[in-house]
Amino acid sequence: MQPLILIVAAGEVKRLYPITKDVPKPFLDIGRKKLIDLVLEALPKDMEKAVLLKRDKKFRQLETHLRQE
Repeated sequence: MQPLILIVAAGEVKRLYPITKDVPKPFLDIGRKKLIDLVLEALPKDMEKAVLLKRDKKFRQLETHLRQE
């Protein structure tokens, strides 16, 4: 059985406020890419991945982005 990598993207980000007021931290741009994309790209390509999201209106944009991948 192949290990599953679980990426938790559900915490409240108070230290980066007000930058994260409307955008979840994983969806912040780092250079030309989103933080979550950089994390996913750094993982082995053949591993199963899952992203745990907080079910909240602020995370809908991130959830949509991840489904497009």
